[in-house]
Order: sequence, then structure tokens, then C-alpha cells
Amino acid sequence: MSYVRYPRAGSPAPAATGWDAWAEDYAALGASNPTYALGKELLHEIVDEVSAPPRSREAWVLDFHCGAGDDLARFLARGWHAVGCDGSLGMLAAAAARCESDATSGRLELWHGRAEELELSSFEARRFDLVFSTTGGFAYLDDELFVRVHRLLASMLVPGGVMVVAHLTRFCAAEGLFHLLHLRPRRAVERWRGRVPVTVRGERMLMRLRSPRHIRQLLAGVLHVWRLTPLLWCTPPFQSGFVPGPRTLTALRAIERQTAHIDALAVLADQVVCVARPLDTSSNNAR
Repeated sequence: MSYVRYPRAGSPAPAATGWDAWAEDYAALGASNPTYALGKELLHEIVDEVSAPPRSREAWVLDFHCGAGDDLARFLARGWHAVGCDGSLGMLAAAAARCESDATSGRLELWHGRAEELELSSFEARRFDLVFSTTGGFAYLDDELFVRVHRLLASMLVPGGVMVVAHLTRFCAAEGLFHLLHLRPRRAVERWRGRVPVTVRGERMLMRLRSPRHIRQLLAGVLHVWRLTPLLWCTPPFQSGFVPGPRTLTALRAIERQTAHIDALAVLADQVVCVARPLDTSSNNAR
């Protein structure tokens, strides 16, 4: 299947398993889970630091693996024009519902397609000021495809464009400690192997987790990796089951913000945020 525009009307019915079946619950995570919301908040603070939409023209962001549209809504609220793509019809339906007015006005395009089918001509050869992706999608790609997709996405950037991609890591200190304190030693170390089987609404999948060092090695010669920044290094992530109270959440937010530029902490974090530019523009456009 190649990339095709997602039709707002008359779209195929989502599947009863996998990501399609999880889309409704996933769309509600930002409101229901405080650590999920904190991760998004901190990630978009990084985005705002490195890439603000130019005011003199339309600025376009590609949200690769856009899921249920939480990030698309944030970009649209900041003045971006956006393209969102995902391999799940259920997720795209949720994104379309969340951002319906922008899709109707032309500020948002939704596309259906999987990373395996990405080509330079995808999205009608549009070029982007920002290419963005969060966590999940790249964890389901093997190393060869991981590199290929990053190379293609980099080629879709306009001169001076930037890529911001969050990747799950192999070691999360806060999550491991949380599981140990709850007497779950197997859960505490399951990420260390770098291969984690998961079941999403009845569909089995394999996640491939990568250390910051491994990411740098894979992207050497593909992109100029400007920063590898920690995301949730002292906060157990939402998938651990940790639900902080208001005071604890306030304290964790303050610590995460104060340490966000200490790249060495990426080796302890749930996610590492890769900020990168194409090789041929990195030296002239670093900010």
C-alpha cells in the first residue's frame, strides 16, 4: 500500500484489533494520564526551542506516525500548517475528529500509509520546515528501515528545516526503580534486551528499543545529530502504571525542565529526543 489521502467521509472501517482498536483510548490519554501529558508538554517545549513557524509564509510540519492527533492539535494551535500520517485507520479517524475544523480549512492534511511504503514523492512531494515524530512508530522498525526512513524524511525538509524525533530507549532508570519498589523485577529489566514483545488489543508486535549511542551510530552519515535530549528521566512513564498526585507531578515537572538540557541524562531516560538537520545544511543553520 502506498501513501494515500485519508478521506474524511466514507473511509474504510477500522480493524477490531491492534492500533485501530486502541485509538479511542489512546486519544484520551492526554486528559486521563498525567505522566503522558507531562511527556507531551516537555517534548513540545523542546520543539518550540528549535523550530518556530515563520510568520512571513505558511510553515508546514510533518507529524510522522501522528496517532490520534494530540501533537497535530498542538502544532495547529501554534500557527503551523500540518500533514499527519499514520498506518492505522482508527488513529486517523481520531485525529480527524480532534482537528476537524483545520482539516476542513486546508491547514491540515491526513495521509494513510506505513513507514515501509514511504518514498520521496509521498505527500505529493511536499517539503517541510519541521519533521516530527514521537516514540512508538520507530520502535517497530528494524535498523535498516530505521535508517532508510530517516534519510527519506531528511530529504523532505526545506533548507534550514529541522527534525525532532522521540525514541524509546533500552534503559529507563525511573521505570526500573518503580517496578522494583512494586516487587516486579522482571518488568524492571525487560527493556534491557532491546526487544520487547507487546500485545495491542489482541495483536502481537515487537518493539525494538535503542540506546542514545546506538541511535548516533545508525544516523552517522545520514543526519547531523545536533542534540540527544532526555525526556522523562526521573519520572516513571505512563506505561509503567505510575500516577503521581498534583504535588509530586509539580515537583517532577520542575526537575525535568531544569535538567532538560543535560544531554548526559539521556542514558537514563524513558525517551531520547533526537534533534537533527540534513548533513548539507547543519553547519550553516545550527541554532
